[in-house]
Amino acid sequence: MMARGVLLVLAVIVAVAVAAPRGRRATPDYSLALSYSMHFYRAQASAPPSPVSWRGVCFPNDGNGLLAGGWHDAGDFVKFHLPMFYSATVLAWGALEFPTGYSLPGQTDDLAANLKVVTDHILASWNPTTKTLVAQVGDGNDDHSYWMACELLEGVLAAAGKPRPVLTVSPSCGGSEVAGEAAAALASAALFFTQTGTATAAYVQQITTAAIQIYDFADTYRKRYSECVAGVGAFYNSFSGFNDELAWGAIWLYKLTGQSTYLSKATAIWSPGSVGWTMNWDDVSHGTAILLYDALPSNSQYSSFLNSNIQWWINNAPTTPGGAKIISQWGSLRYSSTEALIALLWNKRQPTASYVNFARSQIDYILGNNPQGQSFVVGYGSKYPLNPHHRGAHGGWANSLACCPSETRHILYGALVGGPTDATDGSYQDSRGNYITNEVACDYNAGFSGALAGLIAAAGTSSVPGPVPVEPVGTEFGVALSINSAGNSPAYTEFKIVVSQQTGWPARRIPLSYRYFADFSDVAAMGFSNGIANHIAITSNYMVGSPTVSPLTLWANNIYYFEVSWPASSAPIPAGQSAFQAETQVRLTLTGATAAQNALWSRTSDWSYTGGTRVPLFSNGVQVFGFLPGVSPASTSPATTGPTTTTTTPDPTAPTTTTTTTT
Repeated sequence: MMARGVLLVLAVIVAVAVAAPRGRRATPDYSLALSYSMHFYRAQASAPPSPVSWRGVCFPNDGNGLLAGGWHDAGDFVKFHLPMFYSATVLAWGALEFPTGYSLPGQTDDLAANLKVVTDHILASWNPTTKTLVAQVGDGNDDHSYWMACELLEGVLAAAGKPRPVLTVSPSCGGSEVAGEAAAALASAALFFTQTGTATAAYVQQITTAAIQIYDFADTYRKRYSECVAGVGAFYNSFSGFNDELAWGAIWLYKLTGQSTYLSKATAIWSPGSVGWTMNWDDVSHGTAILLYDALPSNSQYSSFLNSNIQWWINNAPTTPGGAKIISQWGSLRYSSTEALIALLWNKRQPTASYVNFARSQIDYILGNNPQGQSFVVGYGSKYPLNPHHRGAHGGWANSLACCPSETRHILYGALVGGPTDATDGSYQDSRGNYITNEVACDYNAGFSGALAGLIAAAGTSSVPGPVPVEPVGTEFGVALSINSAGNSPAYTEFKIVVSQQTGWPARRIPLSYRYFADFSDVAAMGFSNGIANHIAITSNYMVGSPTVSPLTLWANNIYYFEVSWPASSAPIPAGQSAFQAETQVRLTLTGATAAQNALWSRTSDWSYTGGTRVPLFSNGVQVFGFLPGVSPASTSPATTGPTTTTTTPDPTAPTTTTTTTT
């Protein structure tokens, strides 16, 4: 995520309000899209609540371990609490309003698990004794200085002297936006857990108590959180102020507790937002208006504001020829999909066919019903974004957005990308470097998920999607070997062996070693009486990471190996151009030999002489890459998934290719 303070500055967009012919219309699968969206939130979790094959536990020491949970914000790994808590509230609300939208496709439990990641995190973030609430974990500028997997970043930051900060709001400097949103998230989740039976009564009571306490803090110590949290203004500045979050939190607590004092607070604080805007992480006045209408349906200011808002979107919002409503160049589809949710929520209260049609048109556009046939949800449809601006999905190993690899390794199923930048259908760019059109974020998917649920509920029927496809594990290791020099007086061969560690399922820091297998039949033929090993010296000239080098070990017959080993602390890791590779230079020298014996020295028959998969790698003694002597690459695949043991089958016809292999 790049600096997003400009999100609320309306881009100057030329409207193309023309009803042009659409591209070929495909029947959208709202249920599949919703299941993918739930998967996206699992992938965003610092510790995923259920397996995502390429994700591991990240930042286990955030807040000394107390704040290890929560969601990463976007394509980065900062835990920005204002948009995180907003996203949880909107997700819970969509399920409360359209319960069959989740139950019919079998997504209720997945949503419950995702919400609990956030409610647990809020509980860990709140100290009722000191009235302190964590507003952010991590530093945006430090985080954005790196492009690597979250599983490795904590260690890299610590080594650079940049531990992840924990930023709080407290009575000494309030933070009503983030606290009001935390209260709303807990209250809406308590209602959802109760409605669906997906949490215990004790847990519901726990988060209810915390919601009341945190709201009291927000209301008592009224101050913009961006005035109190250092640096957050460059990323999630509070443009709208805190009154909208105070009203939002109050109306959710009214729904939860029935206490009229909260309704009085909400009505006194609320004011209408912009008709030409929509609900978002900074301004929740549109959503609050719907809930206030529920409590006070005779008060026409709420219905008047909402009808004017939706009508503006239908009739006045800049529109692409394909029908997408674009009110901002940055993350445009997050706004249109959230307004689709607003329209469906309002239609539930004041049925209006044009509102449903509007909502469906925006969601269908996102799912590929547009002139380009372009889905804007990763993994959905036949043409979807391949290169979202997301460090984890990229799976790079060189601390570079652009390369290594150039393609994206992982499919971030369900992620809604930013979308078109103006009112032309062709302005979208599927570029990893374009964080305006192609970044993803937790708040992007929140309103989108609710709108999907609303459309599923309206249909009254749904398929039950199968599990998200499991990725096959790709290449994670490589070895490149070349000969530095060789000679005959005495006989020696010096190898340059470079080990590459590119783990991505998940990225991980592990001990690593390689074994070079040498066939010393030529030395055996020299007739030494005191054994082969006593006449081979192993020396090293240059070793990255200070690995240890073992003595020669007999493998079988006249085949020996030496092993070069790194502990996890100094082994290569997929975190930079110099970090993911480790070069070693090892020399084998024949000792105590005559000139005639030196002339017989030849390493070309060594199993490992050609490098690549013939230099097997191990982690904690378990083979993770390559082949052992006598095993043909044609008969078994290299072990690349660590830690698993490679099945080996002797094959006397093993190939003797002379090219080295790198991955």
